[in-house]
Amino acid sequence: MPKMWQGVTEKIKARQAKRKKIDDSRPIRTEFVPDEYFCLPPLNLENLHPNEIKPLFLAKIMYCKDLYSCSSKEPDGVRKRNHKTETIKELAHFAKTSKLIYEEEVVKEFLEMIKVNIITQIPEYDDEDDDIFKEPQFEHIGFMLNLLALFMANKHLDAKAIKPYINPSFIRDLFRQLHHPDERIREGIKTIIHQFYVQFVGHRTFIRRNIRDQLLTFIYEDDTYRGTPHLLQVMGSIVRGYSTPLKNEHKLFLVKVLLPLHASPKFSDFSSNMSFLMVHFAQKDPSLSSVILSAVLRLWPLANTPKELELLEEVEEILSFCEPEVFSQVCNDLFKRLGKCMGSQHYQVAERSLYFLNKTYILGLIEENIKLAFPAIIPELVQTASTHWNHSIVLLVCNLLRSLMEIDEDLFTTIVYECDMGSEQSVDIEDRRSTARKTIATGMERVSDLKNKESIASLSPNRKSGSKNDKYMQRH
Repeated sequence: MPKMWQGVTEKIKARQAKRKKIDDSRPIRTEFVPDEYFCLPPLNLENLHPNEIKPLFLAKIMYCKDLYSCSSKEPDGVRKRNHKTETIKELAHFAKTSKLIYEEEVVKEFLEMIKVNIITQIPEYDDEDDDIFKEPQFEHIGFMLNLLALFMANKHLDAKAIKPYINPSFIRDLFRQLHHPDERIREGIKTIIHQFYVQFVGHRTFIRRNIRDQLLTFIYEDDTYRGTPHLLQVMGSIVRGYSTPLKNEHKLFLVKVLLPLHASPKFSDFSSNMSFLMVHFAQKDPSLSSVILSAVLRLWPLANTPKELELLEEVEEILSFCEPEVFSQVCNDLFKRLGKCMGSQHYQVAERSLYFLNKTYILGLIEENIKLAFPAIIPELVQTASTHWNHSIVLLVCNLLRSLMEIDEDLFTTIVYECDMGSEQSVDIEDRRSTARKTIATGMERVSDLKNKESIASLSPNRKSGSKNDKYMQRH
């Protein structure tokens, strides 16, 4: 026998001998009183008879149903709190690895213990408060959420056996707890809801319906619900797992629930989650790209710079999955919006939209729809080159104008000439070329002038921080 296996065999024999010695040295206990006075032995399998494990485990579960204040400063309160914490940690090993926990008597009491500890009254809290809310009982609630997550990840999990205890009532309670002001609790519950969705096929429709109802309430009735970003994260994982072709039910959820969420004043709270969802819907069904883009463009904000930046990010990602025949359905509205963004007096909006045209696939879409793209974009670029206050933006615009001129010089020069001369048109190609070159050259001169003015202003000893220009820069 190899030395490695000899060592393992010796350890097993030693453990069996120790167990036999324990069994022979004391009577076997089959009943344990919940550990109010800290008299229960630890859940150490090496020191317990097999017949003692289940009753001891149940006794510790019953003990953990009792609630102790985690903010108490009294010695007895601190002792009870710490002892319960240690007991929960003992239960964690069983929750993660043991088959015993799925026996009917045990699983019933175990899940009841979890519910008692994590389903609590939602504290009142003003989200406008600068102080981040910290749940006083989080020490125990957090451990219980982790305990439930380990229970759901156990390789011996028997979904059929525990489904009667993971019922719709419990799931609804979890959705309510997602409104808790403590972000840590919301994160833990989000994980649990997703685990329930994965493990309980019979509950999937119910969970999706609850997500839908909660999001519709957020859109049309009460947008104070704090769990919206977390529900969208769960939906992101769900959508990623959808098979194709997508069911009509899932497309309807996109159109009736997710797209209207773009109009929410609190969009910034979940913009990254929304972008993830939109991209995965577009991946699953590229024809939905036009539906998504049309809705986003229709709901574009008039005076909300952060939201404009978030939507530009989302639009760019969706365009990477947009097929030419689908793109043609939205290109007119899209180019008009991009043109307005390129002419924005807000530096970041202008810069972000100008960088769109650095993408090869977007330039390809422009070339395929050039008769719609150029009239929408070029006039805005010409205007920006002659009026924008930031030299970096003017420089980007001038470089972009050169690039667009190379794509289709005839159409480009015609549009630039019309911008410069009003409605007057020239049949002379040289006149148009001269006007286009002059427009770009004038823009480049403005770049130098603006840079010089900015340098002088920054060095001026009499420059006041409260000047009109400063206030403008702060706003933009």
